[in-house]
Amino acid sequence: MITASTYKDYLEKTQTLTFEQMADIHQQIVDEIRQDEALLEHYRKMIKTACAYAGERASWATMEKEMIDGSKDEYRKNLHKKFIDSLNELTRQLRRRGKNTAWNNVFGDEHEVYEGYKRKMAGDFACFLAFVVGINER
Repeated sequence: MITASTYKDYLEKTQTLTFEQMADIHQQIVDEIRQDEALLEHYRKMIKTACAYAGERASWATMEKEMIDGSKDEYRKNLHKKFIDSLNELTRQLRRRGKNTAWNNVFGDEHEVYEGYKRKMAGDFACFLAFVVGINER
């Protein structure tokens, strides 16, 4: 159900990332992958999974609670996992090339991120990426 919520409401929740923090993480990623076609391919996969997850996550705001069944919830969770997997894979590929991945510390290690708030923060970052991609495609 859509509620009248704002960015400020989001920031008042536990373990959130500010817009500036997410923009900084994204800039660090972009700075490390430029001119490397293999890394760009991993980045594109991450963006694709971010957009799929963000769209599904946002659609939940328009659904009545009774419309959300187990299969719909499972689908959203699988999209979230695919985004986290693609983020982790990009991180591994950057590390293999000796690139800076300190930005990934905010999400924890790749096993921690599947649980609790680190997972939520990764989902928030996916929504941020979808926003950035969306506004750049006008």
